[in-house]
Amino acid sequence: MKKKNLLPVIIATVLSCSLFAADLSVSHAADSTGVTMYRLYNPNSGEHFYTSAVAEKDNLASLGWADEDAAWTAPTSSDTPVYRLYNQNSGEHHYTGSAGEKDYLLSLGWNDEGIGWYSDDDQGEPVYRLYNPNATGQYAASAHHFTKDMNEKNILIAAGWNDEGIGWYGTDESAEKYKEDASSRKRILVGDSRTVMMHNEVGDEGCIWSEKAGADFSWMSGWGVPSIESQIDGNTDIVILMGVNDCYEEFVDDRSALYYTYLNKKAADWKEKGARTFFVSVNPLRQPITVDYGEGIYTANNGTVVRFNSIVSSNLSSDVIWIETYSVIKDHIAYIDTYHYMPETSMEIFDLIMRAL
Repeated sequence: MKKKNLLPVIIATVLSCSLFAADLSVSHAADSTGVTMYRLYNPNSGEHFYTSAVAEKDNLASLGWADEDAAWTAPTSSDTPVYRLYNQNSGEHHYTGSAGEKDYLLSLGWNDEGIGWYSDDDQGEPVYRLYNPNATGQYAASAHHFTKDMNEKNILIAAGWNDEGIGWYGTDESAEKYKEDASSRKRILVGDSRTVMMHNEVGDEGCIWSEKAGADFSWMSGWGVPSIESQIDGNTDIVILMGVNDCYEEFVDDRSALYYTYLNKKAADWKEKGARTFFVSVNPLRQPITVDYGEGIYTANNGTVVRFNSIVSSNLSSDVIWIETYSVIKDHIAYIDTYHYMPETSMEIFDLIMRAL
């Protein structure tokens, strides 16, 4: 993600719809695997624009839009079209796979610009949708943003954007590219019993696994990380899947601070070697839990999990890349018990991690 002001201070002149008059049906960058979708940025209005038409992309670039290159790969066709609409009052384009949302916007006076592209019915790679609640008046054209980059998504959420879930899906072709890139690097996963079960399902997959049922921060810092540090070099990705055993109401704030303090220091050291550090969000519990460890009774629920994630993600340095999985899987998790997931959910989390590397 390029660094830019999320709420531009330049007063935008609303662009005419005629600037976007390129024929959507021609001049696509397509091959047998799909259609390349391009992303452009208007530095005056803050709007991002998405198109598969090379001529349209080149025309906008000649008018001063920043060409941000390929955004994702769309299928050449599917049963799920993504509609493109234009608001001549605000200058905003909007994109939706929902026919109901399209019809509602048309009833409000938006212009129908037809099918922009298609969503992958096999749900290969999610493209996330976000909303900027501050994008009103002169900034209205930048109200929505769409990205496949989970890290960019998390940066925008931290800056105050609303997470509106998945807008549509790109093809597996782009997801496979990331898997191929990731497979060329050494991957070390450090985690608790959820990681043990993930390892059981996916196998080694070329990864180095450091894991223990019931593990918490003290295990991670005392054994989990030290046991693999000698294997870290400039071609290594370290993925931390910890925290579910540190999310109890009675100490979640203190444990959160321990995590980001420890990992910020470690990640800086590992970066000096050329390695990258990732932290995976703690994923949901099936139901609230209460445990008695002898010295006291402790309680946890998804509220404390979200609090842990919020504290850690907002305090990690730029040397640690946050991988957001909680919001992606929360509505369709298959549970074994309060803590643990069925194989399909463990596999989905692993796949999300590999895509992020």
